[in-house]
Amino acid sequence: QSFAVDEHVIVECNDGVFKRLEAFAKTAKQKVTPLKGLWEEVVPSLDDESFDGIMYDTYPLSEETWHTHQFLFIKDHAYRLLKPGGVLTFCNLTSWGELLKTK
Repeated sequence: QSFAVDEHVIVECNDGVFKRLEAFAKTAKQKVTPLKGLWEEVVPSLDDESFDGIMYDTYPLSEETWHTHQFLFIKDHAYRLLKPGGVLTFCNLTSWGELLKTK
């Protein structure tokens, strides 16, 4: 990391991954706050303008949302969660993988 980070807030729904996240949080150099659940369940409870940056990297739960799952988060939550001047980054590798299959 090239910037000082006060805290990482990580939302995770997978039980096995969450257990590893909890263990990681205990030894991480910066504060890590693990939140258990689907983002759709957890994110509405987060405070407005509470993040300098958001990395949205989630796996779609259905084929119907493979290429669109990030848009609901962006539309309904990203703007309100970010502090003024905050940065949103998102990853949708499922769409990228589908695109590469056509090449």
